[in-house]
Amino acid sequence: MAVAGKGQRASYKIVIPEIVKAAARAPDRTLFPDDSEAEICMAKNVTEPVISDNFCHTNEICMAKIDTTNAICMAEIDTHLNPRTQNPSPCAQPDWGEVVSKLSEIGLTTSSPTASVARDAGYTPELVLAIAEHFRLHPGAWQSAGVVRNAILNHPATLAADARERWPAMSQEFGLRQNHEKQRERAEADQRRRAAHAEQVSRDRIERDFNPGWQKQRILEYIRGKGIHGATDAEIQQALKLLGDTQRPRRRELEQAGLIREAIQHRRGCKVWVSLDGVRGC
Repeated sequence: MAVAGKGQRASYKIVIPEIVKAAARAPDRTLFPDDSEAEICMAKNVTEPVISDNFCHTNEICMAKIDTTNAICMAEIDTHLNPRTQNPSPCAQPDWGEVVSKLSEIGLTTSSPTASVARDAGYTPELVLAIAEHFRLHPGAWQSAGVVRNAILNHPATLAADARERWPAMSQEFGLRQNHEKQRERAEADQRRRAAHAEQVSRDRIERDFNPGWQKQRILEYIRGKGIHGATDAEIQQALKLLGDTQRPRRRELEQAGLIREAIQHRRGCKVWVSLDGVRGC
């Protein structure tokens, strides 16, 4: 295969299996992630290996060198090109230094020896940290942090951090305090439920009382209950705790719907409204 002279541009078709061979020669390098043939435009020959892990596509390479198999053995990308998006590195796993720090934090004076024994026994840093956290979440349950060392030394690494078999019985005072705390939480939860129920009832009552249809129904039932004596607007407003501006439009709608009518006789100079279900002729 002819290689372009210095300063010249030449194109080569690089087959992916050959790229895989190149990757085998440089396993610590990320080569072309393409799944098809890649075209490399060669700007000039290079004599020193230059590899970049951040190029986007093979057609964005500005310098390359090929061998007799047409596989890529070195490449460099233009600095103005956008690098390929890198996958975020996974979260760092806890190490034994963090374990020692955590054990010291909960008050264990033999944190370093305990961590060493745990490591030799097949414990992972995550499991030891979980055991320490279980102790921290139960203040006063045991006399001292030495229970954590015993929970590690006397039990296999296959046992869960919060397994009942790993821990001795909690102190009686802690049990009483825990029961008291649970009772307090239940009482607060009941109080919140009662308050929420009362608030919902209040909202329903407000929505109902200010609903025109419900207001008309209340007025009609009140007038019907008065029979042939009927009721004036003032009497309706006082009995149903309605403002005049609220009661009169609803009463007028009932009249227009033919459900009530004005009585022949007035009371104290005010119109009296009777239901059509009442005795006619009043």
